[in-house]
Formats: sequence, C-alpha cells, structure tokens
Amino acid sequence: RTTYKAGLAHMRDIISVVAILLATITFTAGFTLPGGFDGSGQAVFAAKAAFVVFIVSDAYAMCCSMLVLFCIIWSMVFKRNKSALFIDRSLVLLKQSLYGTLIAFMTGVYTV
Repeated sequence: RTTYKAGLAHMRDIISVVAILLATITFTAGFTLPGGFDGSGQAVFAAKAAFVVFIVSDAYAMCCSMLVLFCIIWSMVFKRNKSALFIDRSLVLLKQSLYGTLIAFMTGVYTV
C-alpha cells in the first residue's frame, strides 16, 4: 500500500514538472509572437491563417497544461481511487497540451 501511494506521489511530481514547463513555454510564446509587432502594436502576421492557428493552438495548450495542474492539486485532496482518476485525466490533458504545443511550434515556424 505504501508503494502505491508513493507511486502516485512520484507520478504527480513528474506530471507537475512537465505541465509547468509546458505552461511556461506556451505563455512565453503567446507574448513573443512570430514576426513580432509593427509600429502600431499589431502583430505583423495577424492576417495569415497560419498565425491564427498558432494563436489558437498555443492558447489550447496553455489551457490544457493549466488544467493538468488543477487536476494534480485536486488529486492531493481525495482518497486513492479518486486521486488515481485525476492523475489519469491529467495524463490525457498533458498529451493534448503536448499536441497543442507541437502544432503551435509548427505553425509559428511556417508563418515566419
């Protein structure tokens, strides 16, 4: 029993670190837009469809990684069965965040 509990805690730690790193990456990418800004403060590539995909996928990845962190925090409150359920859902959300980050990177490179 203690091994299972320690395994959940270790899994929480790993998922938390990855989610925090993804949240940091996507937050930074949202402010350092591909192409930068023009003189009036507008994004240079705002009219391109690839840029819109970049913004949407970056925001999606950011939201998913933040939801992972909320799930991990809630998993610390509940008992073992429900805690394991929250950790499983966190892994699904973490995968979605990774996909969103990948799409944001690809569309950002394509845009520039």
